[in-house]
Amino acid sequence: MVSNNKKNGGVSRRVLQFVAILVIVSVIFPGAALAAPTVTPTLSIVPGILMQGIAPTAQLWNGAPNSLVYADQLSGPGGVKYMLGPFGTTNASGYFATSLNTYNMAPGSYTFRVYTVQAVGPRVRNSGYSNTKPLVITDGSPVGSLDSVNLGGNGRAIGWAVDPYPLLYQPSTVNISIDGWVGILCLDTGYTRSDINNYYSISGRHGFEFPVPSAFKDGQTHSLSAVGNNADMGAPAGGPATLWNSPKSFTINGSVPALPNTSNPNLKYFGYLLNGASESDKLYIDETYSFTNMGVIGGIAYNGNYSSYLNYMASHQMKAVLQVSDIFFVRDPSGKDGSVSARSCADYDLRSDYQSRWNTFVANNPNLASQALAFQLFDEPAWNGATSADLQSAAAAIKSTFSSIPIAVNESYAALDYFSVPTNVDWIGWQIYGIENPQSSNLFKKLYALMKTKRSSPSQKIFIIMDAWWGQTLHGAKGLTQAEMAQVATRYYDIARYDPDIVGIVAAKWKNGWPDYPDALGTRSLPAGVKTEHQRIGRLITGK
Repeated sequence: MVSNNKKNGGVSRRVLQFVAILVIVSVIFPGAALAAPTVTPTLSIVPGILMQGIAPTAQLWNGAPNSLVYADQLSGPGGVKYMLGPFGTTNASGYFATSLNTYNMAPGSYTFRVYTVQAVGPRVRNSGYSNTKPLVITDGSPVGSLDSVNLGGNGRAIGWAVDPYPLLYQPSTVNISIDGWVGILCLDTGYTRSDINNYYSISGRHGFEFPVPSAFKDGQTHSLSAVGNNADMGAPAGGPATLWNSPKSFTINGSVPALPNTSNPNLKYFGYLLNGASESDKLYIDETYSFTNMGVIGGIAYNGNYSSYLNYMASHQMKAVLQVSDIFFVRDPSGKDGSVSARSCADYDLRSDYQSRWNTFVANNPNLASQALAFQLFDEPAWNGATSADLQSAAAAIKSTFSSIPIAVNESYAALDYFSVPTNVDWIGWQIYGIENPQSSNLFKKLYALMKTKRSSPSQKIFIIMDAWWGQTLHGAKGLTQAEMAQVATRYYDIARYDPDIVGIVAAKWKNGWPDYPDALGTRSLPAGVKTEHQRIGRLITGK
């Protein structure tokens, strides 16, 4: 028989063994508590979005007094990590604050929670888990989210973007593209997103809205992408970055109008964007005069004398469309001024001395009445923030001198929704490059119809801008070969010869190079078959 004393002694030993095991567990796993914690800390991390190497302030309230502070990484680079710390000790009120060292933290999006552990004796968690808080570490690149597109079918993209450098959290900008086509380069984050500011403990205006262009409301599925830009281009690292949840697909109902199909007796002009008007540029007249009767000349300065070049054109039965925007307009050196219509990060204003500059130009070039086919007042005004009122004033100055010479304005496809044509403009145009078949493209047909609605007078005619160059970064990326640019030209011509509103075709362009596409090959460098088709089209139009 076993005595009661032995039985009781055995129980006592087992109880002691169990307690010892709990103590050992609490030492090895400090999160294991002997009793339910009675306090729940509150955590803040300010700011919650910052550059790698910048130290945010982490604060804990309502922790257990005089206890060690530990953290769990619940998500982020490296996955879940428990028992980070200890970072320090709470005071007698259960409060603790520290600056976090982010130099060794990989860029990414983290979430943390904290808790306290008794500092004396076994390492036992003596508080509950705090709320979770986010921390986004970047290399200087913006962060944000494309939250939604087509809310309620009204065609708007909504989201937010934050530039963490240099912790000023000033409004940033966002680039939007749809199916690879540019939508806007400088969409301001112009309104406050309280939900984002509160969640990440930041301040400033970081919300954006983008009305989907009408050309993409055709009942088809499209893909919209959003990229955040650095507000301060002096940021030492980082750069444009795709926002979270981008791209997003959307479908918005809408009809696709047919292209006109009426014989056009008004198609009279064909020529190239030739660019400069120097002596060396006369070479391009020699190369094109046999099948063209006009050329668009850029870089016109108010104090320049272009008589020699214009006379050379005239001797080859050609007239000039003179790009005179620099005479009248100047880019605001402070950048985009917040105009709703400025889509390109630029902003152009009417010069205060435009009348005297125009007078100087006219005096320096006394034969313009016979040499100029038209004056191109501005290339892409809505895209670049030039207002319709300023265009009207500049056009009035030209008309006061040359009442019978047409004034032309050309717009970017990405800003046609915002294009407003003054009544004293005679010819309008728009351009988009990289479409293989404009006759069958829904995008082209929608843009074409939209452009025609922008006319402020039924007498205003159209100069169609023909895609006549090739670049790997644009055309090649969309699957177009250099040789296929001959078919592209044929299709533009077929559109022009069946729309009586069109008076001419400008082929852009003859020379190589383009500011946005350094790899651009002009028509002169494309395969012989392309040039042969251009020559055929030009001779049919000009009769040369």
